[in-house]
Amino acid sequence: MSSSAPLPTKPAAQTDTHKPVARLVWSVSSGALARLCAGAAHGSGSVVGELSLETSIAPDASGETVVRCGNAELAREAHGPGSVVVTSDPGRGLEHVDIAGVLSLTTRTGEVIFARAPIFERLGLEGGRYELAPTKDAER
Repeated sequence: MSSSAPLPTKPAAQTDTHKPVARLVWSVSSGALARLCAGAAHGSGSVVGELSLETSIAPDASGETVVRCGNAELAREAHGPGSVVVTSDPGRGLEHVDIAGVLSLTTRTGEVIFARAPIFERLGLEGGRYELAPTKDAER
């Protein structure tokens, strides 16, 4: 799993601005990544990098999601008030974030245990199973 930030420990209503929820990086085949990121070529003209999704929430349960191929932004979506649903089960250490059509994310004590990103399909990534990429910490 890559650079996944733990979910906020306070309910969104107690924060003042958009709070980062997660930065997730997916391991995608080079062919699929090249097709998806074709319009996001970097300075050298070749596609280099990773497919990542970053999302944040605000006090009114609105939010924003950004999808990047390396450093190039592929999509940015704002989510209106009430569209981000955060559910927690403190007894099990579980928290779940759902943004319809964009992201379903479940963590246990800050570690990602499930992530699905329908936004990738809308961007043209073919269906299938894509693994979250390991973080540098996980590689130690």
